[in-house]
Amino acid sequence: MFLSHFWLESIPDESTWDFTPIFALYLYWLALSRLQFFQTIERGFLAQPVYIYMWAVGLLFFLYTFAEAHSWLLPQIYQYPLVDMQLQWKSAGTMVGSMNLLVYGSLAYLGSILNKGQKSCQTRLTFALFGIGLLNSFTNYTHHTYHLPQSQVVKWIGFVVSMSEAILLWRLVIEVSALWRQRQNDNRSSGNLKLTRAFIRSAKTWTLINLFYSLLISIPPLNTMIHGTHVVFAHAMGSMIGIDTMILLSVLSFFAIEYTHKDYCKNLFLLNKFRLGLNFGLFIVVATMTYKGILDGFASYMGESRDNHTMTLYLFACGGFLMAISLIGTALIWLRVFLPYFSIYKAKYIQTNPEFWHHEPISQTSKAQHMQQNNR
Repeated sequence: MFLSHFWLESIPDESTWDFTPIFALYLYWLALSRLQFFQTIERGFLAQPVYIYMWAVGLLFFLYTFAEAHSWLLPQIYQYPLVDMQLQWKSAGTMVGSMNLLVYGSLAYLGSILNKGQKSCQTRLTFALFGIGLLNSFTNYTHHTYHLPQSQVVKWIGFVVSMSEAILLWRLVIEVSALWRQRQNDNRSSGNLKLTRAFIRSAKTWTLINLFYSLLISIPPLNTMIHGTHVVFAHAMGSMIGIDTMILLSVLSFFAIEYTHKDYCKNLFLLNKFRLGLNFGLFIVVATMTYKGILDGFASYMGESRDNHTMTLYLFACGGFLMAISLIGTALIWLRVFLPYFSIYKAKYIQTNPEFWHHEPISQTSKAQHMQQNNR
């Protein structure tokens, strides 16, 4: 949808949300229609697990930030470049925060299922970490506006809150270490959830890396040197693909195992190879863009001209190609898996496949049979 829009419409020179009014209203209508989520919540909202809070806040937050992102259309904003730039950085940064809340909520929900209980999603520590992450979602855009002439109070609030991410970094180091220690047990275990756990492990690892990036970018002297270079681009790619995409792939992997036919189990080996290719390609992209950004930032700081870094661009293209092949391969496999569940194809598929499970989760007996087949 987004690609087709930008293919047909001209892309603006400035960093704004330049959707046509009809397309923007359609997206906003889609978001508003998701408010029916609140009708599905049971009574006693305060007693709900943390992922319910993440989805609820993320949905409402997106509605506000998406409207704010189009405030540049107002003459009172567009006529003042500094105000326009402040609002654009703020709305774009907080909109990413709202999407992250929705994605992280899905990860928390998946974790509660894998851990066979919601107790881990209702502890004080969980809600404390959620509070820190939520506060950062509101204010972490400020490290992109250090260079703008704005109140020092805003800059200091953003800096202090960003530094509080060190608490999340410490927690992530513990969790990632535990996940990688558990990797050997996952490799020896006989279960189709190995791929789901592998995607979660990848997402957590990239979260750790990108949180370290965020802390460095939030330090004013380093921010002066590297902001506006490809380091910020590397950080964005690591966030969107390394974290959000990996989490969504883990959720899709879990539901593909739980609710689809047995053909999915035949593709686990190939899907895992695509996962490795996606991680390796993303590592090349992030590493090359970070290297190029640091060199360009140091050259600008010293008043020297920037080099083209041709070899770095070649490596970037190779990494991007590897990511594209991995994502396309994964999408094609899952399209083949989920396609029979669309009503237009379901009747024909049932006629040729009587063992179709009619949207019911795989039974424990069926799971055991598929695990044995997968291990042979």
